[in-house]
Amino acid sequence: MSALRDYAALAERVKAAAQPPLSWRIYGYQETPDGGERYELLIVHVPASRRREDAETGGRGDGLSPRRRVSPSPRPFHVLLNGGTHGDEPAGPEAVVRFLEERRYARWPEVALTVLPCTNPWGYVHDRREGPGGVDLNRSFRRAGPQTREISPLKRALARRKFDMFLDCHEDVDAPGLYVFSTETLGRAIVQAAGKVGPLHPGPDVDGQIPLKDAVVVFSGRRPPGPSGPQGQQRTFNAWPLPRYVGRYHLRQPAPAPQPPGVATSPDAPPEAENTIQSELARVLQATIETPTCLPLDQRIAMHHAAIDAALEVLTSG
Repeated sequence: MSALRDYAALAERVKAAAQPPLSWRIYGYQETPDGGERYELLIVHVPASRRREDAETGGRGDGLSPRRRVSPSPRPFHVLLNGGTHGDEPAGPEAVVRFLEERRYARWPEVALTVLPCTNPWGYVHDRREGPGGVDLNRSFRRAGPQTREISPLKRALARRKFDMFLDCHEDVDAPGLYVFSTETLGRAIVQAAGKVGPLHPGPDVDGQIPLKDAVVVFSGRRPPGPSGPQGQQRTFNAWPLPRYVGRYHLRQPAPAPQPPGVATSPDAPPEAENTIQSELARVLQATIETPTCLPLDQRIAMHHAAIDAALEVLTSG
């Protein structure tokens, strides 16, 4: 087999970077249908090094330092960081692995991270968007099938976990600059930071379909543009990207707003019509970061790191 990229080397870098107090484990394997290729699927846990605290105004009485009090909710923030769902987007896995290698997490001692360095190793090796079953994994998280078997162990690895934020690192071969799918406040913070490192997408849309303003595709609660008619709507509801799955089952979020009086769902609408992708994601802190493939790899990685730092700043200062 002639590998375009060396996933074994990437995996060894992850293991070397995840030394105590960090930890790593193999949560499953990704295999080709014929069993000829088998790749470890890795998950890394970065513990918080201190509990969340709130500074009080005034001194502690000796004039040396401010008093501090433990937050009424002293648990750390929990963040899920992912890279490599699309194998032909190497900036994501490389940014995530370097985030570990460079100990960038140390800047956020009150944040515990769960890190998925590369969720599609076969695609990474072969420079393919899809997994070995020929299916885009990032459209398949509603349920695993014979062609997307690697999704089941990932769901098991995330079972019963709750996160305060999800960050998903991607890149776009057609984009002239970085853009982000996110809520407005988080998205603006990300593009402001990343824009200091590289160009931002000028808009007005992505791929001629998705409206873009100031490099942010805002989760607004409105139904996203997509194919019309019952078949098109059904494809929209069946195509679950990883952010939708995480947003629905693993992100802490407020309850949806009650339905206004007198507003009823059409009996012809799909069963999930009241819970569109946009309305679900609008209630949670998450961002899908898309860097432009036209830039050098190191610059794309730097833009991802700037975006991650900005997102963590929003989380911890909110």
